Amino acid sequence: QLMPRALNKAQDDTTRRHENLQRIEQSASSMDRMISALLDVERMEHDKLVLKPERVELRDVLQECVDLFAPVVSSKSFSMTFHACPEPIFADLDRDRILQVLSNLIGNSLKFTPNGGSIELSARKQGAMVEISVTDNGPGIPEEKKTQIFDKFSQLTIDDRRGLGLGLFISKLIVEAHKGRIWVTSDLGKGSTFSFTLPLVGSASSAAKTG
Repeated sequence: QLMPRALNKAQDDTTRRHENLQRIEQSASSMDRMISALLDVERMEHDKLVLKPERVELRDVLQECVDLFAPVVSSKSFSMTFHACPEPIFADLDRDRILQVLSNLIGNSLKFTPNGGSIELSARKQGAMVEISVTDNGPGIPEEKKTQIFDKFSQLTIDDRRGLGLGLFISKLIVEAHKGRIWVTSDLGKGSTFSFTLPLVGSASSAAKTG
């Protein structure tokens, strides 16, 4: 509707045309993300999630995620830091699915934290597990919402239209499929830390292919 309207004008406005194309691209990308999320939920709820585990060095995966979000972080004047223990952290996991979890968590921090905020990504060994955390200095999460936000279609506010409320639900299913767990700690007005665990190589609970 936008493009024919612009083309029917006496003068072709190149700037307006580019703006309309950008809106179309953004809308298509948003729909693609929503459709992918709904398909993911359908597969996971019917035990059709198939993991493709490979042995990876987790610090490399986390650095890849930092690099992926660098342009967005810069555009919002955020600071983003990455801390990990100095020794290698090996785990058998589905690299793409864990990147999906990290993208959901970092994306939420960027969405709800005002411009100029900070995000810290960290990884540390905890016995037979590795604990990965994403910390921001955003508005925080009310106590009664800390478990609800991992439910399907859950939103922090009723009028939030920035997603389907499936990101954290999908992240929870992915982490649990890897034999880990996910949770949040938060202080209102100070920020939130989303953490999840994954079994290290050699632990008895190493992730296995499911489906």
